[in-house]
Amino acid sequence: MILSSFYSEPKLGGVVKLLSLEEWYNSLTQEEQRKAKDYSGQNENLVLGEFLSTSQSQKHFFWTTATNAIHRKDYDFAISLAQKGLQMKGSAVDQHFLYSALIDAFGRKGEYEQAKTYCMLELTEFSEIGTALRSDFDGELPPSMACRDTLLQIVIDIEQDYEEGRHILDLLVKKGLLTPDEAQEQLRDLDLESLYSRGENFLKKGMFDNAKSVFDELIRMDVSQADSIYKLLGDYLFDHQRDDEAFQYYQKAISNNPLVSGVRTKLRKLSKKLGVEFELNEKEISIVLMKREKAATEWWSRRDLANEYVRIGQYDHAWRLFNEAIVLRSEQGMPCDTIYPHMAKMLEKEDRHKEGLFYYLLAYRELRSSSMAEPPKYLAQGIDRCLRKLRAQHINHASLYDLVDKSTNSRHMQESLQALLDQV
Repeated sequence: MILSSFYSEPKLGGVVKLLSLEEWYNSLTQEEQRKAKDYSGQNENLVLGEFLSTSQSQKHFFWTTATNAIHRKDYDFAISLAQKGLQMKGSAVDQHFLYSALIDAFGRKGEYEQAKTYCMLELTEFSEIGTALRSDFDGELPPSMACRDTLLQIVIDIEQDYEEGRHILDLLVKKGLLTPDEAQEQLRDLDLESLYSRGENFLKKGMFDNAKSVFDELIRMDVSQADSIYKLLGDYLFDHQRDDEAFQYYQKAISNNPLVSGVRTKLRKLSKKLGVEFELNEKEISIVLMKREKAATEWWSRRDLANEYVRIGQYDHAWRLFNEAIVLRSEQGMPCDTIYPHMAKMLEKEDRHKEGLFYYLLAYRELRSSSMAEPPKYLAQGIDRCLRKLRAQHINHASLYDLVDKSTNSRHMQESLQALLDQV
């Protein structure tokens, strides 16, 4: 007796049936089907049950599922979903978000040519897409547009192709993604970046005079860059042991901005080497910091300003600003792990290592509460540094992490830390 068997695809229901996506779903591997259920947010409802209606189009289904795949860092599957979605039925707005998903996924993979390709493809359709987006967004385009923003980032920041950047800006104006004034402002920035890049290339080739000429022109166009350019030229001269000239450029840098990073230490070294008197005007630095304080309205600007006060040894001002940064960050419902380590470092400078330990542990506690798998190395290094200063050989950062994990609150943690240190 001959037995014959016939294989047929399982009968599908759910959202897949409602959107007529059975053929697509059956073409997936078992693993891809599992992902589709997961990333779509439908789980088994993707293929089971009866649905009479949905607000989703086919395109909408593919771009939302692709976006969730990107969030899970499954870029290849996201790309396959979005590419399929481009062929499906849906609105011009859905088409925009499919292009955005493709641009995002390829950009995260570092495949910039592919990202640029999809930017340009969206621009070819932008007459229809732009009209639909403005209709949905109260007459305006969304503030973030991947086909514009990512395209400019790739061409100008990554590829540093300033000539192509000019063509892109012109195209974006024609397509209505930038106003002429916005493009003009970006063209000016483009000219500045082009000059900076030329100057850097001259320095790499050892052509200091050529670099200086380019950077002089750049400073004439944008004096706000003077301090960083003088520092760059000073660093080049310092590395090539042209100490007298390096000293002069570092002085120029610090006279433009008393807070320019990394200059004060080298000026002190050179002043000793050259036998030249050099003193920082701490009063002038304080005046600059006080002026900046008025404009420092964000938590991170308060923290960064606090670090500037730490550099000149004004710890009371720094501590006040750190605490203000914590208040601002907490008001946003955000953890303060990006502030506590800076406070700990300041306490180390003051030889207050026991308190420094506590603030490092506060940072660890914040990170732990956000499901951090592995604490960053700088925390362990800071903790071990404080323990060495306290001569607490019987403790290490791992045992203190364990102490934090067992503590019910920050006060309990502080008391447990004190009890442990009392054994020293």
